Amino acid sequence: LYTCAILLPALSLNQNPISWQMVLLFFQFGMTAFINLLLFSQMERNNDLRDHQHSLVTQGGEKLSSRMIVFSFFIQVLVAIPLLLAVDFRSTEAVLLTMNLILALICIFPSVFSKNAGYRLAGDAVFLIPVVYLSIR
Repeated sequence: LYTCAILLPALSLNQNPISWQMVLLFFQFGMTAFINLLLFSQMERNNDLRDHQHSLVTQGGEKLSSRMIVFSFFIQVLVAIPLLLAVDFRSTEAVLLTMNLILALICIFPSVFSKNAGYRLAGDAVFLIPVVYLSIR
């Protein structure tokens, strides 16, 4: 839903046919949002269990959610390869890879990002990277 809300207005302004590269970028953006949500759920697992809140992490377990996150990052890298080969999409792909790199750092170093809910700041700030890119471009 989040991905559609962000991308549909941009898509409506596009006057060119939608290319396969654009479809892959949309997919990647959605996967980035999914990874973000899974990471947040994983970081808040104990609070959710204590408060009897349901999430994919509390229902499926931490092991399953960790596997889903790793698998999602793997898919992101696979999708990135053809986009990095397409000259017109390299800079956009670099932005998406940077976003995912920050999310991967949260995943790799959860104790660092759990202090003062730093994962929330970093995870939400990831979605400002495209704005920064567009403003300096």
